[in-house]
Amino acid sequence: MEKPNNINETLADIYASINQMSDKITRIFTTLAGDNELLGRGIIHRIDDIEKNVDELRQFKTKVTAIAISSATIGSVIGSILTSIIK
Repeated sequence: MEKPNNINETLADIYASINQMSDKITRIFTTLAGDNELLGRGIIHRIDDIEKNVDELRQFKTKVTAIAISSATIGSVIGSILTSIIK
């Protein structure tokens, strides 16, 4: 990096660097939060959707497990009744 000749060049360089950093921060924020103008969804919204889907799948798994255990229990009781009647 060359040494600036005067204070105006130094300030111009600093201003340009700040603008570049601002643009990069804006891109990072848009990636995370999304873009309301373009209706773009950010990573945060996608993660929220994934968490909702995981919760729904867990609830479904719990229901299926309960149904399987109930069916096995009822089947066992019916089997016991039938074997006691047949004997």
